Amino acid sequence: MTSKKITGVLGEDKACEYLIQNGYTVTCRNARRGHLEVDIICENEEFLVFAEVKTRKNNPSFGRPAAAVNYKKRQNIIAFAEAYIAEHGTGGKCIRLDVVEVYTDGKTVYKIEHLKNAITK
Repeated sequence: MTSKKITGVLGEDKACEYLIQNGYTVTCRNARRGHLEVDIICENEEFLVFAEVKTRKNNPSFGRPAAAVNYKKRQNIIAFAEAYIAEHGTGGKCIRLDVVEVYTDGKTVYKIEHLKNAITK
């Protein structure tokens, strides 16, 4: 596994732990529908959340992790969420498309930022 892949898996694992600690139930990771993919599907009492996880090592020159969620990626997440909802419904919950930023030195996660409603049409 490449260093980039290892960092990504670490970030997704820590993002799931963070979400669970903050009252969410993670229902699916790395969900796919054709070429569309979302990192985490989770929910709490009020929201069904589709979350993209972006992990960065100590390198501020790349900017915030959420900046890597470009237009095409946002559109793919929106399309995934729409297809998922058409098939499974919302369970009466509001929908949210979030980004979870994970900051790491490669071994230890030192900061997680949960950006709620970070992805919009």
